[in-house]
Amino acid sequence: MAVGTLVVKLSYIHFVLETNLWSLLRIDPDDGRVLTQDLPFASLIAWFKSTLKLKNPSPKLLNRFNKALDQLDKINIERNRIVHGFWTFPKDGSPLIIPKKGPVTQEIAPTVIQILEQIEGAEKFLNEFFACMNQFHNPHLENLRISDSAP
Repeated sequence: MAVGTLVVKLSYIHFVLETNLWSLLRIDPDDGRVLTQDLPFASLIAWFKSTLKLKNPSPKLLNRFNKALDQLDKINIERNRIVHGFWTFPKDGSPLIIPKKGPVTQEIAPTVIQILEQIEGAEKFLNEFFACMNQFHNPHLENLRISDSAP
């Protein structure tokens, strides 16, 4: 259950980054979706950083954004290890993961508590992200229309 919660939380964060990126670039959501729908998380983070730099917020705010996005990147790397690794369950021992990329090694799989810490880190990211976005003047964001059926 913890793994699923982590996956859903990061999917939500991916969507939050997409919609805010479209807004910062003043791209209609339908057009934005075409550009970002299959964008890997690491690439989306890099695009968001580049866009922020382009929009030139205060150096202090840009630093806060970058620090939060760097933490998110670390969480995503761990999520990828957990979700895409091959899990094995030895008869006498802790579960192991064989990473999908890199050398073929066995690593001890994270515990539920460690996965919950990743989820907590994702929550902290969201709080910091929204705190930063609230300081970033973006009138387009206030008018972002997600769909025609939205109120």
